[in-house]
Amino acid sequence: ISGINPAREAQVTSIHEGITQGRWLSEAPRPVTEPREVVLGQMLADQLQVTPGDELVLFASAADGSLGNELLVVTGFFRSGNTFLDRTAVMMHIEDVQYFAALEGRLHELAVSSDDYESADILADTINQTLAPEGDELVARSWQQLVPEVGKMLEMNEAGTWFMYFFIYIIVALGIVNT
Repeated sequence: ISGINPAREAQVTSIHEGITQGRWLSEAPRPVTEPREVVLGQMLADQLQVTPGDELVLFASAADGSLGNELLVVTGFFRSGNTFLDRTAVMMHIEDVQYFAALEGRLHELAVSSDDYESADILADTINQTLAPEGDELVARSWQQLVPEVGKMLEMNEAGTWFMYFFIYIIVALGIVNT
């Protein structure tokens, strides 16, 4: 369950562009007397056999140890291209998740975006030094630390690209030498 700010999420990710049925979350949460809006990954929606407009009841342990429950209305489904996300993602307004999970204005995770993906480790270290200099419980991690498989794939892709360039240069050089 991810609590998001729909307008800001649209500036950082393209998930809102992957809506396959229904619509993205509205700009502001619904009034307290109405069911909470939720957008599901397409594969999760298929597994639950729901359509936009259907209602779901969500039960989970809250941060204070209580059992949270909430009535949700499905506004749409998205396909991100990430099988895990499409199979498990439940997106709601951040305020709704904070209320449901008894977080009382706190966050569990904050994503920071940078134009230079290669400097993510340096950015995480800077955030760690700035926000938690006394070893507080706050921890910033780079995407390379959270999802090392993607980093390895990028390294392999880069190595493959360099190998391809090298191979092309050898072929061109042999053609020139032959001429």
